Amino acid sequence: MVAIMNVRAYRCAGVILSVCVLLGGCADEPVAYSETVSLKLSGMKAKDVKSGVVTEEKNVNTETANPYGDFLKNATDSLSGAEPSRVVLSKATLGLHSDSEGISRLDQVFKRIELFVSSSSSTTILGVATSLSAAEATVAIDEDIDWEALASLMLAGDFKVGVRCETNATTPKEWEARLFLDLNFSAFE
Repeated sequence: MVAIMNVRAYRCAGVILSVCVLLGGCADEPVAYSETVSLKLSGMKAKDVKSGVVTEEKNVNTETANPYGDFLKNATDSLSGAEPSRVVLSKATLGLHSDSEGISRLDQVFKRIELFVSSSSSTTILGVATSLSAAEATVAIDEDIDWEALASLMLAGDFKVGVRCETNATTPKEWEARLFLDLNFSAFE
């Protein structure tokens, strides 16, 4: 009878282990989450549009108190001083800051907004906001991003985040859009 119980226990443990391996969720949980990292992009003006596109970017580590830097420190601390293997963008929202002029909804000027990260040598599109009928929009993050390839950039904490905005064929004559980006990141062991 004891032998039968041991066989059942081993089978049960094997099934649980198999489920964890198949689902891939047992060991690949984030070790740290960022507070919202808010960036305010400088104003984009009607006169800045070139070939129907306007772009603006900002270093992620330049905001007061450097919340992205704090996130990286907390992630490293949670791993007893080891660096995370990768950092991913888990949520992104963008919108018009209250001091924008001549525009109250994103779709008054923009038909598509891409969110990107860049360094001196590369740019990677992270996602697109296409539902622009309000002053704020959620960015649909691309599920096929190779976060492992971006690891050194994201872990250095010295990169730019920006938007590439396609404008509508007709826009108000004079406008200045000052956008905010609210970003949330996760770090993995």
